[in-house]
Amino acid sequence: MKVISARTPGRPKRTDSEKLVGHILSCAASLFIEQGYASTSVEQIARSAGADKQTLYRRFGPKGDLFVAACLYEIELHMRVSGLEQSPTAPGTVEAIRQWCRSALIALLSPRAVRICRVAYAEAHRFPDLGEAVNKASIERVLSPLVALVGKGQAAGEVLPGDPYMLAQQALNACMANRLFNAMLGGRELEDVASREDWFERSWPSVRRLLTQR
Repeated sequence: MKVISARTPGRPKRTDSEKLVGHILSCAASLFIEQGYASTSVEQIARSAGADKQTLYRRFGPKGDLFVAACLYEIELHMRVSGLEQSPTAPGTVEAIRQWCRSALIALLSPRAVRICRVAYAEAHRFPDLGEAVNKASIERVLSPLVALVGKGQAAGEVLPGDPYMLAQQALNACMANRLFNAMLGGRELEDVASREDWFERSWPSVRRLLTQR
């Protein structure tokens, strides 16, 4: 995916640019969710967003990159809603891991994130690179910071020794259990934030034991 360049004289203010990007990605996500990947064109997204088609190509590249950016936008949006946009700063690594897992669960199981990711997996047989790109980008955004936190906890003696990547993946899977798979199949019991928070609080003791044996 292309990275938006820093502001130069004559370009919109950074805040205006960010708002424009968010608006475009929100419009893109809505169309992808409603119509599917194959049936949605860059022209339709540009028209819905009130933007020029070439602006979209300059900022995001081809349609596949725009789709991945829309998926990540939905995840990022709900990570902000859950109160954890950047790496957590809680005292104690285990508590920081708890915060990150909670935020990831709330974001990944948000209805729109589920719906747009469902599009990627549903059309993966026709566009195999699409699902792989979404999965890779999601792992980089959600799992990589958790791997770093697990490694930090191991260095401090708070987390059990072992492969930090495997431990982080197991922790995230333990939080989710089969909830993400269930949501992909249309399950709606965790659609509201309160239900996701309740699920996380009930699953966290098992995750903590996995990481600390306490």
